[in-house]
Amino acid sequence: MSKTSFVGERSFPIGMWVPPPASEISIERYKEIRDGGFTFVIGFREIEDGEETVFKALDCAEANGLKYLVSDPRVKNLALSELSEMGPLVAPYAAHPAYMGHLFFDEPGAEEFERLAALADSYYAHVPGGLAYVNLLPTYAKPPMWGDRYLRGLSGAISSCV
Repeated sequence: MSKTSFVGERSFPIGMWVPPPASEISIERYKEIRDGGFTFVIGFREIEDGEETVFKALDCAEANGLKYLVSDPRVKNLALSELSEMGPLVAPYAAHPAYMGHLFFDEPGAEEFERLAALADSYYAHVPGGLAYVNLLPTYAKPPMWGDRYLRGLSGAISSCV
């Protein structure tokens, strides 16, 4: 499976940021997401209610033909010295049919690129068909956070992942 196989049958993936709260995760709610034109769901705080809630979201996504990005702070907060923990943290989710990948960071500054690149390399060693997802800075970011330095740093950090 290639690193870009997450696109699936549709030509352009459209993700939903901030899914329903844990109390509203259901096949019906995920059907509404699918019917809204989304192709994948980006997990947010489901892990706070336990892994069973993440698996419930994965099951609801699968039932509706959606993919799901897991958001787990244990993964995204790994230090470079803890990369050996990557496999055991992602393996339970990666086996699920709706699994698309993991959310690694939301709006990183350039100072995070080196660590994120190392996390992504470790992740792809364990889940070669998954997606190490990073949500980049929006247009309203402060000037020190964007510009040539941001793009050059990003380009160098992700070149091995593209």
